[in-house]
This record gives sequence, structure tokens and C-alpha cells, in this order.
Amino acid sequence: MKILLIHPPCGPRTMGVRYIARLEPLGLEMIGAAVSAEHDVRLVDMLVRPSDLVRTLKRFTPDVAGVTSEAVRSQQAVEALRTVRKYAPDCLTVAGGYHPTTFPDAFCDPAVDLCVLGEGVETFAEICGARKAGATSFDHIAGLMIRTSGGMTPTEPRPLPTTLDNQSFPDRSLTARYRKHYFYVTEPSAAAMRLSFGCHHSCSFCTSPLYSHSRYVGRDPELIFKEICSIAEPFIYFGDNGSFHEADRMSALAHMLIDRGVKKRYLSYVRTDTIVGNPELFELWARAGMTFAMIGLEAFDDDALDGFNKGTSSSINEQAVRFLEEIGMSILAGFLVEPTAGPADFERLDAYIKAHPSILHAELTPLTPFPGTRYHQQHGHNVIARDWDLYDMQHFVVTTDLPAKKLYRMMLRSYTKVVLSVIRREKLWLPFLGIRTRKLRLLRGLLASRAALRRAHTHVQLN
Repeated sequence: MKILLIHPPCGPRTMGVRYIARLEPLGLEMIGAAVSAEHDVRLVDMLVRPSDLVRTLKRFTPDVAGVTSEAVRSQQAVEALRTVRKYAPDCLTVAGGYHPTTFPDAFCDPAVDLCVLGEGVETFAEICGARKAGATSFDHIAGLMIRTSGGMTPTEPRPLPTTLDNQSFPDRSLTARYRKHYFYVTEPSAAAMRLSFGCHHSCSFCTSPLYSHSRYVGRDPELIFKEICSIAEPFIYFGDNGSFHEADRMSALAHMLIDRGVKKRYLSYVRTDTIVGNPELFELWARAGMTFAMIGLEAFDDDALDGFNKGTSSSINEQAVRFLEEIGMSILAGFLVEPTAGPADFERLDAYIKAHPSILHAELTPLTPFPGTRYHQQHGHNVIARDWDLYDMQHFVVTTDLPAKKLYRMMLRSYTKVVLSVIRREKLWLPFLGIRTRKLRLLRGLLASRAALRRAHTHVQLN
């Protein structure tokens, strides 16, 4: 049976890290690994080459097509399945990922047959098995929303996974033709991995608790080590929220990498309280090759952090930043921009970044009320934009105290300072004196991101 997996593109108004990073569709590679032994599987990465979907459909007629989607690419995901339906009318179409899980009604479209809720590896494999056996009904498969004449109808809930160690490694051969196009900020060649599922914490703005119900499952360190050794790229992005939730597990993995002489570089999201509570662990990981830590600082005062249910404090954040500076680990820092933000907030932000040279790049993230989150429950009545293309955590989609144009102008000024800092640090001002391709790509990405921010206020009328 023929299976087509689709990584949809971004819309033209979508901003964010798309300009400075592009990573493999890890979830689709994991799903592909689960079904490739019994089926002919192809993967199309439309983020790299949007035209590849039609080109593939002209010579490959799938029996099942699956698309992954978060909120910001949900419209493009549905459009991709409409294209599949045009070329393969009898194909069973499936949508999965964060947005189909948290807001399946966005996929109630004639082009979409099924939505997978939550962890999708086993569910998709069961769908393909049933389809191969000739099934026309899938209501016996747990963890689905099925489109019917009355809307989206759920099947029995699927239990959350209790282990990840029975899953195959992602099938990276499916993205072989795209891999040279995967990069991350200053790293010209990048791979992605998953070390765990879920997160113990319940930040008010985060969709992860909705997906995992605040449960957490970590992979066996030996299996993680084996997967790292199987990856050709020199840089690996740990793509889950909770990679370092279990210190003993990550300590064992670091020792394996050091003792067996594995030479790679790593980036991981890490909570600041985890850093402060486990300094020896991060000294160890600095030796193992971890060069970047992505930390969500979010805010500068404890009242705001408490309001986000972050579970940290401004003191803990500062201790974590200082410690990472001491061990020479670069920081990718995230700051939330509230709808009430004003000039004083941006001045404070600028001063903080300037005072911490270890912050390689800073993401300024307007608070976004994703459906189902606590923040949406608190502020959903202030939502003024329901165009999912704008849910990229770069657009303000709620009412703001300041006029939109003024607010974006202040964001632009702060982001320009971030861009200039990166240009100075990476010496990107020498484009004609033997600059490497990676630096030229980073320079273009930073400038493209800045240009997009200049236009952001035209995308949605805020005030």
C-alpha cells in the first residue's frame, strides 16, 4: 500500500524562526518508521519545496495521506489534503499534530477524513493496517476524530504512552533529498531528536499540557545514545520540552557520549530551575558538546511569572543565565510580550539583553491564546484575530493597550538591536570577503525576519 506523508508550508504572513531555522519533520519520520516495513512510504517537505506535493502526486497515487500541523500551518495542511483529494480521490486523508489534537474542528473539511488525537505513531499504524485490510470504517481505532455529516465525531480515547522505548528510530531516509536544507541559526547542518514525551509543568500559555495531560515519559539513555550515533549531522536539536526533566537519565547519557568519544554539538530547551538545581549536570553536558541552551525567561518580575504559572522566579532566571555564561554555553532566550506592554517594558528588555552577552539570540513572543490553554480561558474574550496564519507567536491576536503600529514599532526597535548584536558577534558584515554560506543564510534570515516584523501591523487590525 502507498503512504504519503506531508509537511505543510507556512503562509506568506507567518513570521518567527522560519527565517533563521528549518528542521526535519521529526514526527512524520517517526510515523514513517512505524509503517515503512509493510508499505511504500514517501515524504514531502513543503517547507523546503512547496511544489513537491503536486510533483509527487503526478507519479505516486497514495492510498493513505497524512499531514502534520500546528495552529499556524493548519490552513496549509487542509489545503495540502485538498490537493491530495484532487489527484487521488479515493485516498484516505489523515491530519495529526498539535492543532488537530487541541482544535479538531479546524479540520472539519471534505478533504479531511480523520484527525489523530495526541501521540500518533501507533494510531497511524493502526489506520494503515485497517485500510490495507479493506476497512471503510475506523471507529474501532482509539484516539481519532472522524468527520461525519454531523461534524467531527470522537472514537474511544487512546491511553497516553507509558514508554517510548518500543518505537523505532525515525526513518531519516524519507527526508534524504531535503537534509542539506535543514539548519539552525549558526549551524549549517542540523538534525532533530526526541528524548521524551510530555512535560510535568503547566505554564498557562503552553499547549504541551493539553497534548500530554502534564504526563512525562523519558526514553532509555542507551537508545538515545544509539540514535545519536546513527545521525550524520554534526549538530542535533533536542526537540522536546522535557529533555532534562530527569537529571539522572541525562547524566547517564552525557557520560556515554563523553566516554565513547562521540563528537557532536547539541541544543536543548531547558527550564531555568532545572539549570539552577543541577549545575553539575550542565557542566557535564558542556563537556559532552551542548553549545546552546534555549531558555524561556518570559518576564522580569515574579508577579508576571506567577501569572504565567511558570514555576520559576526572576532570581532563578538570573542565576541560570549567569551560570550558563560561566560555563560558556550560548543562550537562545525567549521573552513574552504582554498585550499591556509599553515603552518601559522594551527599555528593560533591551537593557537586560545588552547586559548578558551570552544571549546569542532573543525571541520576542507576543502572548498568544491558543485554544484549550489556561491563557485562552482567561483572555479568549479579547481575541480579535481568528486567522490561524497569524498564530505564529509573532502577531498580537488580542486587543492591546497601545495601537498596533506603535507596539510593533517598539518590537522592531528591540529586535533590530538583537539582529545587530548577532551581526557583530558572527561578523556578518563581511558578505564579500569570503563569507561562508551559513553566515550569508543567517544574515538573510535575520533581515527577512526584521522586514516581516515591519509589516506585521498590516496583517490584522488590532485597535
